[in-house]
Amino acid sequence: MPHDKRGTELAVGDTVMVPCVIKAIHLTEDYCNVDLVTKLTMPPHDTATSLTLNSRQTIKPTATHRFVELPPTQEP
Repeated sequence: MPHDKRGTELAVGDTVMVPCVIKAIHLTEDYCNVDLVTKLTMPPHDTATSLTLNSRQTIKPTATHRFVELPPTQEP
C-alpha cells in the first residue's frame, strides 16, 4: 500500500502536505509563479524534486495557520 514519510497509509482523495523551499519567484503584471524544491528527499538517492506553481496555489505556514486541514474547495 502507498504510504507517506511517516508510514501513514495514503488513499485517493487524501489531503497531503509537501514541504518545499522557494528557490525563485517569477513576477509579471499578470501572474506570479514560484520555483520550489521539496524538503523531503526521495530515498535511497536523497534527491529533491523541483516544481513550479502559481503563488496562489501555496500557503505559507504562520504561528496561527498550520497545515491541519484545508477548507473544501468551493465550486462556483
